[in-house]
Amino acid sequence: MNRKSAIIALLMTIALIITAVTAVPAPQKRACSDFVITYPSGGEILKNGSKQKVVVDIKTSGIKEITAVDLFYKNGTYYGLLWSGNQDQATVTANTITVTFPLQINPQVIPGIFFYRVWGQEPAGPNCFKTSKDFAIEK
Repeated sequence: MNRKSAIIALLMTIALIITAVTAVPAPQKRACSDFVITYPSGGEILKNGSKQKVVVDIKTSGIKEITAVDLFYKNGTYYGLLWSGNQDQATVTANTITVTFPLQINPQVIPGIFFYRVWGQEPAGPNCFKTSKDFAIEK
């Protein structure tokens, strides 16, 4: 084997290894791409101190549970964790998961525009997240 052939063979081997490492199996891609936040749907005005919910459509994904809900300011700055893993506060049907939690944030940062980051999990992995549309929080 000449030097040119050896280099080509080496480059092909490296390309195959990179492809194998970075490839995500189709079911995992589906799980992450096919779970959709349907509430809040954008433009809602939520009251601080009230009971709130996040509704996720899971009918075509492999997501079986929601593991966390984070709150972000509209500009993308992280505010904090609002809910984490208490499955007693989650209602699961064939098509949706609804998580209910108290909305308690520092009154000094409201009124304001925010969005949620919602973490979902498929039993065999992966963990995925989606972000909601923007909504307002008032006192």
